[in-house]
Amino acid sequence: MRNLEIEDNDDQDKYSCRHCNRMFNEEAIDKHEKICKKIFIDERKKFDIKKKRILDSEHAMLMRKNEKDVKKEKAIAAAAAAKKSKWKKQSEEFRQMLRGKFGKLIK
Repeated sequence: MRNLEIEDNDDQDKYSCRHCNRMFNEEAIDKHEKICKKIFIDERKKFDIKKKRILDSEHAMLMRKNEKDVKKEKAIAAAAAAKKSKWKKQSEEFRQMLRGKFGKLIK
């Protein structure tokens, strides 16, 4: 029971952090709030690895060309997928038509 009373009295000398609401004594609260804000509240600056990798203007030009090539390849792949699905749809329609006309002969 005595330990609980001491802890209650201890809370009177403690202050709550404005950011995380944890309790600290008077000496530690200022230091904690600075650290708490820096780590948990402020957002970190975004790191861009491309900027670190680019060595000169020629390298930057090659990187942009590569990005354009990748976009072209994706567009070609999407067009091929659409063309394939169109063919598949036409094939299914043709098979349905044959099943309708020759029902028992074709399974």
